[in-house]
Amino acid sequence: MNSSLINELRCLSMENHEAKAEVRDKHQKEKDEEYIRRENAMVKASVELYNSLMDDGMIEKLKNRASDGYYECLIFAVSLDPSMDRFASHESGKPFITTDFEDVNYTFTYRSLFWCSKWKDLFGNFRLNYRWNKPQTLLSVYVSWDK
Repeated sequence: MNSSLINELRCLSMENHEAKAEVRDKHQKEKDEEYIRRENAMVKASVELYNSLMDDGMIEKLKNRASDGYYECLIFAVSLDPSMDRFASHESGKPFITTDFEDVNYTFTYRSLFWCSKWKDLFGNFRLNYRWNKPQTLLSVYVSWDK
């Protein structure tokens, strides 16, 4: 890359800035709409993960922990390194979830779902606690209730 290319690009941009404003607006609108669809797909994936935990007996696990005098329970662990897969809650080598939304497949890491506002809302008054192992290769998610 050289300065003549920079000058050529600068001239093209200046010549077309006002004339192509509609094109830039259209591109931005398309991008904004895709972000909204992606956010809605993430909400759907969060609900699917929550429902799979519930179907897997989460309520009973919480009750068992409380019966043992605990105030928290591990609900999910995500491996960020293949060496930690045996400690993870997900399928080996698959620290992600795929969901179909409006006939498009979206893939999200479990880790990204944990920061989705819908994921947090699903737990109501329970508190979600996130803990890393020392080398930060395993993220554990706990749900807790107050003393």
